[in-house]
Amino acid sequence: MKKSMQILFFAALLMAFSGGVFAQSISITQITPSSPANLSHNEEITIHFDYDIAEPGGARIFIRPVTNGSLSPNYAASGSRVYRRSGSSSANFTITSGNVTVDQLRVRLVSANQGELVFEFFVPVDFGFSSPVTTLPGETNNQVPLHVIPDSLGNNTFSTRTDSIPADAEIIKRTLEPDGTVEIYYTGGYIRGLPPDGGEYLYHRRETPPGRNLCQ
Repeated sequence: MKKSMQILFFAALLMAFSGGVFAQSISITQITPSSPANLSHNEEITIHFDYDIAEPGGARIFIRPVTNGSLSPNYAASGSRVYRRSGSSSANFTITSGNVTVDQLRVRLVSANQGELVFEFFVPVDFGFSSPVTTLPGETNNQVPLHVIPDSLGNNTFSTRTDSIPADAEIIKRTLEPDGTVEIYYTGGYIRGLPPDGGEYLYHRRETPPGRNLCQ
């Protein structure tokens, strides 16, 4: 989806008033950033739109993120003033926590008192939200630090970054590191780190490969 375009999506409703026919519509003109995109929690998506409102008392426009047919979990979104006649405006939303993929935007035109849905339509998008990558001591673009973890026999294992932890993984233990980081250990060798300054990192424990130079 291009960053700027005349009309991405358009929805209109013809209504009859006193013998005349009036069209009311919402047309999305730009989405920033453009889709597809990967974002961190609390980064905002802004939707610009044109509107033409024929409701005598005005109407409100709500744009909400959707994931797999339902409102996305952990979303925060802008409200709506009462729109009248025609003009241009914008709305925004974000995801505040969790690994969430927004695959649609739901655009609704409702009455000013929010008691009646006038019409709605959906816009396909692809926005992935997750925790920001936490840079750990010793990490560069070419080197990922490895946690060396002795097992019960004294053999070293190491952990590498992973994108997610399986939903069926169960918590085994929690530890508090000297720097204040909380590390949560899961079945299957997965580790979630929660540094005191925010963010998180995910690791998966594996056997140490021969000859690998480990970063302590």
